[in-house]
Amino acid sequence: MGMVTGGKRSPIPGDALAGRLPPGEWGYVGTLAVTAAARGRGIGRALTAFAHDGLFSPSLRGTFLSYNPTNPLSPVFWHRQGYRPLWTTWAVSPATALR
Repeated sequence: MGMVTGGKRSPIPGDALAGRLPPGEWGYVGTLAVTAAARGRGIGRALTAFAHDGLFSPSLRGTFLSYNPTNPLSPVFWHRQGYRPLWTTWAVSPATALR
């Protein structure tokens, strides 16, 4: 029906989070998926709450995640959960790279 993954990270100099998040311990939601047949029943919201509960600690600064903004479901879902973009990355490959 659905699944969620996550963990904790702390930005360290030179990694992808350095300069994007303040120092400290951060929780992240790695993957959230709900089967198409089960969508619209609150399962994604329940899995997100489960992940947040599992990540919580008094020292946690907050949570973050990455999602694909071109997926028509992701931005709407994550904004409803209270997430807002910290940064956006767009990648383009030259047409010659596909050959």
